[in-house]
Amino acid sequence: MSNLKATSIVLLSSPKLTLKAAVVPPPEKWNIEQDDPTNVAKYTHINFDLISCLLSPDAHGLLGVSKRVKYDQNGHAVSAYTSMR
Repeated sequence: MSNLKATSIVLLSSPKLTLKAAVVPPPEKWNIEQDDPTNVAKYTHINFDLISCLLSPDAHGLLGVSKRVKYDQNGHAVSAYTSMR
């Protein structure tokens, strides 16, 4: 992923799983120093979209986890909520 200012979409596909990942950079209004890739990566997040998943009868465990985080105007987390399915 060379363009750190734009969302990158990655599609992973196999016979038993299709997964879309969106790598989302921090919003420009956070004024994150774009010249330092480490700094951009620190505030980047990934959205996963499970498109299809073929499970066996023995499968068990978590199928999905969602986490929502609220940030202040400086990009610092102020609260978080996690839901598991």
